Amino acid sequence: MYTRSQSKASLSLTIKEEKALIDQVRSFEAQLLIHNQILKLEEELTELKTEREELRLKAKQFHEKLSNLAEQSQTFHEKMLEILKKIQDFQAEADNSHQEYIQIKTQAQDFHQKYIKLSHQIKILKQELHQAEEKRQTERQREIHKEMEEKALKKLKRGEKLTWEEFKILAEKGLL
Repeated sequence: MYTRSQSKASLSLTIKEEKALIDQVRSFEAQLLIHNQILKLEEELTELKTEREELRLKAKQFHEKLSNLAEQSQTFHEKMLEILKKIQDFQAEADNSHQEYIQIKTQAQDFHQKYIKLSHQIKILKQELHQAEEKRQTERQREIHKEMEEKALKKLKRGEKLTWEEFKILAEKGLL
């Protein structure tokens, strides 16, 4: 059996051996510390690689999204340019239509002025025509009246009977 005294005797080391063992333990502790640091750094490195991969995937997704948005933006830009061209065409057409409208309006005003002038001239001519007609009718009435008067005077001289009209005409003249 193994006794304690035997273990002490058999375990006795010289100071030099003990120092060598202590140095070796210290070296192992330092190596263990470095090894633990290496493990910790390797874990951090693995985490960083994982994070880097995640970030790379996210960056790829953002790049794809940005590319899609850029394509959409280009499409919208092209559509906007087409719409602007159409707007410019419509604006030019509207400007031309407005110019035509102004010309037609000016012509219409000129025609309206001519219409008013001609209407006034027609009114004056109708008045003159009406006055001439009244004058002609008055003259004709005088002639008829004079003829009736002469006829009535001849009848009166011959002793014939007068009509009421003939009597009135001679009475008005004071010839009765």
